Amino acid sequence: MKRILAILILLTLIAALPASALGDGGESIVGSGTIEAKTVIIASEINARIVEIKVAEGEEVSAGATLIQLDSSLLMAQRSELKAAINTAQANLDAVKVGPTQEKIAAAKTELAQAKIQRDGAYKTWQQALKMVEDPQPLMPLIRQAENQVQQAEGMLEEIKPAVRTAEIQAESASRNQSDHAALVQYDIAKKQLAATKVGQKMAEEQLKAAKIQLAYLWEQYTNPIPFQTAANQAESAYYIAKAAVSLAEAKLNAASAQPRQVDIDVAEAQLWQAESALALFEAQAAQYTLTAPRSGLIATRVAQPGELAMPGATLLTLADLDTVTLKVFIPETQIGRVQVGQSARVSIDSVDTVFEGTVSYIASKAEFTPKNVQTQEERVNLVFAVEITLDNPDHILKPGMPADAVLEE
Repeated sequence: MKRILAILILLTLIAALPASALGDGGESIVGSGTIEAKTVIIASEINARIVEIKVAEGEEVSAGATLIQLDSSLLMAQRSELKAAINTAQANLDAVKVGPTQEKIAAAKTELAQAKIQRDGAYKTWQQALKMVEDPQPLMPLIRQAENQVQQAEGMLEEIKPAVRTAEIQAESASRNQSDHAALVQYDIAKKQLAATKVGQKMAEEQLKAAKIQLAYLWEQYTNPIPFQTAANQAESAYYIAKAAVSLAEAKLNAASAQPRQVDIDVAEAQLWQAESALALFEAQAAQYTLTAPRSGLIATRVAQPGELAMPGATLLTLADLDTVTLKVFIPETQIGRVQVGQSARVSIDSVDTVFEGTVSYIASKAEFTPKNVQTQEERVNLVFAVEITLDNPDHILKPGMPADAVLEE
């Protein structure tokens, strides 16, 4: 009913035109088609999984609205590290600009003093090791002590053997006489005494074994100076390392006491700029995980679903521009000579009793056969020309896919 009413309105407007406006044949130029809109493809620049799609097909969105959220959980862990790097660089720049402080100088002096103590200790150790290489006589007291420990362990072992044998005899005798309760108690005591004496024997044997190993080690050191030389070499290396640490500590003290130089300030500022640039680059990369609407419009198609993997350049959504739409109609070859770019047109749709003003913006340069899906008010002919009419659509009343009728004014 509404479509019939819209056509009647258009016919009324046509009737109001002067006869000269209808052309030589007095026949109106009428066409029908569907509303179309320019679309923008929404695609990801990166390879990531889709976490959420915030819009539905047919929904209108404003410019900047979030459309799709991609999984950025791994990337976000880096933000705190980059911010910490900026804070560190800023603190370093502030410290360089402030210059020497009593706290810095005191800390540097303490570090230097400790380095010198370690250097002197390393030198003393090195010299003692060299003496051992030249003359291993200081080992002799240790060797004599180890020999005494071996003799003592052997004596303890010999002393405990009779006690063990006695405990064995008592345990064996008690095992033969278990006729009453007292005998059983005596047998239990004998077993425990035997176990205790065997533990003592085992300990004496282990002490003797350890004493012999220590004695053999000391004799090996005494007769073979290679280990002493190795120890001396290691001590020498440790000394030179400690000596280098003293030089480094002295340099730190000089730096802590010196006034700030412009070159140091420039370096610190460059380090801060580098840290800030790294964060800016990160934010640019992080922004790629949130897809937003480049302009206002209508979600024409939604191809993707949450959980799917978004591939770079693959279409996820299409966004139609509703501010300006077009109507494509097909004009018979017999009437196309009366149509010009810039020509005014009146367009109506079924859903509202409103006539929309439009302008012819495109005329096909070649004729084509009438598309099967086009219904015109003219009798179907073999050849037609495609004509596009552009319409301003500030209220977004016209939507893609709506059927519409147009009358071209002459």
